[in-house]
Amino acid sequence: PALIGFFCIPELLGMIELKEKNYTAIPYKKQKHVVLGVFIKLIKKPLLLIRSAVIGTFVGIIPGAGGNIASMVSYNEAVRASKNPKKFGKGNIDGIVASEASNNAEVSGSLIPLLTLGIPGAPPAAVLLGALLLQGLQPGMDLFTTHGAITYTFILSLILANILILPLGIWMGKIISKLITHVPSVILAPLIFFLTIIGAYAINNNIFDVYVMIFFSIVGYVGKKAGFDAGPIVLGLILGKICEEGLVQAILMGTAEGSVLGMFFTRPISLVLIVLTVISASWPFARRMFDKRKLQR
Repeated sequence: PALIGFFCIPELLGMIELKEKNYTAIPYKKQKHVVLGVFIKLIKKPLLLIRSAVIGTFVGIIPGAGGNIASMVSYNEAVRASKNPKKFGKGNIDGIVASEASNNAEVSGSLIPLLTLGIPGAPPAAVLLGALLLQGLQPGMDLFTTHGAITYTFILSLILANILILPLGIWMGKIISKLITHVPSVILAPLIFFLTIIGAYAINNNIFDVYVMIFFSIVGYVGKKAGFDAGPIVLGLILGKICEEGLVQAILMGTAEGSVLGMFFTRPISLVLIVLTVISASWPFARRMFDKRKLQR
């Protein structure tokens, strides 16, 4: 509900405001070589693609994280790495590439713990786990030895599906873009608002989720007017529960071993993650200092 409230409703209200200001939508115009132009832009951004794919894969490996976290983390990293962060949120292709590449990579990453340990890292992986169990296939190392032919056929089919979805997406994109541009905002806005209410209610079949969505939509709209980005707030809401559970587990394990601090500061993996966190948090301030020094020179 918070995601819907922060990202959908403020944009919907913004669309209504533009309509009240006699804003005229740009009509759909068929352009030549649009797909080729997009591919050329993607080829020119290899670092962004690789970084987003790596982030999505690692997030997918973490059980329970999901595509929302992968998209938000990748988007935030793209904003931080960009020389023009103010252009994000205004149709910058870097934001689209970062979030979508990471979102797609997350599904593939979630298959790693699924096939090797039997732990689904995302909802699609949980569905695949049920399908494997129905066929009598138990995820684990034996899956690659005893049922190697089926397993590798399954993996290759996922690769083939990613290839086939490209022409399907291009074809459907053209049709949907034509439909959206021809639908008046007086019809589109109420329809979107109705779908957001249905979506918020359908998450847990609870009317309270609708109230939560409305509350966060107000917060998101006011924040957007004030110039605040909703991305970090939503990321905190998503990761908060996971971080709290992990912290409690680490404290309990450290208490059992006799040293809570030792649990965090004596293990190599923990130290690497702490160092990466410090670098990630301090990088924006360091970058500002470097930029100021360049301007002074």
